[in-house]
Amino acid sequence: MIDFGIASNALLQVDGTIDAVSAGALALGSSMDVSVSVAASGRISADGVAISSLGGLGGSITNEGRIVSRGDFGLDLGNGLASRVFNDGTLKAAFSAVRFGTGSIDGVLVNSGRIIATTGGYAAVDFGSSQGRIENSGLIRGDIGVSLLGNGAYLANSGRIVGDTLALQGGAFGQTIINSGKILGAIDLGDGNDQFFARDGSMTSEAVEGGGGNDVLLGSKGDDDFSGGSGSDRLAGRGGADMLDGGADDDAIRGGGGSDRIEGGAGNDVLYGGRGNDIITDVSGDDDQMYGGGGNDRITGGDDSDTMFGGAGNDRLIGRDGMDALNGDNGNDVICGDGGDDSINGGNGNDKLMGGDDNDRLFGGNGRDVLKGGSGSDLLAGDGGNDRMTGGTGEDIFYFAGASTGRDTITDFEHGYDRLDLIGYDVAGAGGFASEADFFAAAVSVTAGGDVRIDLSVLDTADGTIILLDVGDDFDIKDMFF
Repeated sequence: MIDFGIASNALLQVDGTIDAVSAGALALGSSMDVSVSVAASGRISADGVAISSLGGLGGSITNEGRIVSRGDFGLDLGNGLASRVFNDGTLKAAFSAVRFGTGSIDGVLVNSGRIIATTGGYAAVDFGSSQGRIENSGLIRGDIGVSLLGNGAYLANSGRIVGDTLALQGGAFGQTIINSGKILGAIDLGDGNDQFFARDGSMTSEAVEGGGGNDVLLGSKGDDDFSGGSGSDRLAGRGGADMLDGGADDDAIRGGGGSDRIEGGAGNDVLYGGRGNDIITDVSGDDDQMYGGGGNDRITGGDDSDTMFGGAGNDRLIGRDGMDALNGDNGNDVICGDGGDDSINGGNGNDKLMGGDDNDRLFGGNGRDVLKGGSGSDLLAGDGGNDRMTGGTGEDIFYFAGASTGRDTITDFEHGYDRLDLIGYDVAGAGGFASEADFFAAAVSVTAGGDVRIDLSVLDTADGTIILLDVGDDFDIKDMFF
């Protein structure tokens, strides 16, 4: 073994072969600014640690040849300050090929060659350096590719990182990872406030797990699979068909281009589908805000009070339990409030609105809409267009206020239980009649088939027709309020 002890400003140039049997090859001790350079023709091999350090100041290892440990670590750099490794050759070890201690600071690893660990359970690069930096344009491969344990560690990958169990492993602190290369294997960022930017790199189908902490996970143009874990996370898929799961706590998720699957998890989340036919789901019982964006989206709420916007496209919104606010926006939408007292607005397009259980408020918006209140005492307003409304069980109110309602049909009006609300027309005022009774006499008629017809065109403030199916002569002025 060559032992540098406490040397300073020393240089070892290796052009040939150093081979240590049953021991390590080089020990840098606590030296300062010692440099080891292995030329392309050089080789350092050992049964023990190939090159070890107790943690000096500065110092660098440059390898263009081969550094190999047959039974231990390749480079074990301890807890030094500003240690630097530049590899354009091969670093190979039974355990970790490059190891920076968890007490090291400002370590640097630049790899354009090959770094390989051959034993299961070990990372090819075990990087415990706080504020340290890894730049990889070559190959890093092991059971674990890179283990980032240092506080504030930074990894920029434009090469390949391969892990049989994990490609990247984080620790208790936050790290920043930028990938423009290839990462093959699962990614677990661990605790801490981590940042992962996929850029234009590629990954396998394994998920990127944010773990604990408030993480930022930004995807690529391809198909990303992100799970934020606990903490208030920010996830963005960008292009591709992404799978984005916020996990626990209050998250913000944006799908971007492509047809994405987005789940908020526990917490009060804000979920954006973006372009494409997205599936957006609140799998917990918290108050989420959910936006479909472009495309034909499917949005499903949870057990508490959610707010949903379908955006453009023919969307399907389901509120589930809780007092939800569901808005179809543009397109021909299908919206179901399900449980709870929901507010449902179809927006533009020919929509189908279903209140479900409890006391709901349904507004058709523009277009030829179908409104079904379901059980409970509901309020139904067709708004513009020729709409068809069914109150369902309970004492329902059918609300009319627009200047032109079209030709609206109510299929199940029950005399003595349901009511028509015409307050917005100011019948005995701006509407042009001396009294509500005069309006009733002028506007209401019963067809031969027993349907009630209400002609709103007799008013100065409205136009349109209301048809009440199979109500007959039982209908009277008490079934309306003005």
